[in-house]
Amino acid sequence: MTYNDFFSGKDVGSVSEVVQEGNQFKILKLTEIKEIQHYKVMEAIRHTILAKRKAQAVHEFAEKFKNENKIEVEILEEKE
Repeated sequence: MTYNDFFSGKDVGSVSEVVQEGNQFKILKLTEIKEIQHYKVMEAIRHTILAKRKAQAVHEFAEKFKNENKIEVEILEEKE
């Protein structure tokens, strides 16, 4: 769930319910609404999608390799 999901249709000044992110709890307040033209964020979106696809491909390869060769593979992921 994204921050946008919490505030969809809400007004500036709205406060969210308690939100859990990992082992942290947060309360969010909508302080400003900005419209960003899509062409300004397209490159960032493209990189995010590619990174997710690459991570999924690595995971699938490791699982296949593990199963075919009867070995243990541990994939370490960075925390955000």
